[in-house]
Amino acid sequence: MREAARNWLRHLTRNRADGSPLTGSYYWVPTLDRDGRLSWEVKEFFDGWLPSSNHTYVWRHVRDHLERHWKRSLKGIGYCSLPRGRICRTRSIRLDRRFPASPVIYHGNDCPLDAPGLRLVRDKFNLPPNTPAVFDIHEQLIPGEPESLSRALGIDLKLNVPDLADFDDD
Repeated sequence: MREAARNWLRHLTRNRADGSPLTGSYYWVPTLDRDGRLSWEVKEFFDGWLPSSNHTYVWRHVRDHLERHWKRSLKGIGYCSLPRGRICRTRSIRLDRRFPASPVIYHGNDCPLDAPGLRLVRDKFNLPPNTPAVFDIHEQLIPGEPESLSRALGIDLKLNVPDLADFDDD
């Protein structure tokens, strides 16, 4: 029931009459196609209808979806186990009404679909095709978490997890 309500809100929000760009967070969620092959879909969480669309808040909704789809408990799985990102608005340097804030995609450069995945994100959030996508280390997978999710689901998610050395400040 909660998933049906979330899908209804997604549909209403995405199909606003003005079609303006939306902000919020998203997760890449693994599913199986009809042939049992791994596929991916974007689960979007718009700023307009959630009390908070930060990743720690929406993870419980993502986990609910995964548990229902995969029919497994994922209570111990962390929110950095799947690729994710955020759509924000940047402020114009001049803060002039003639130059409205423009959207930008922040992502961890670990999308399972590479460049075509960013097109899907742009579509989900009503973004123009030229919306910039910027790497943000805070959106990146954390080593060990995707592997835990893979074990819990019983399938290799084939995610590109960064090395721990990539997180060093040196």
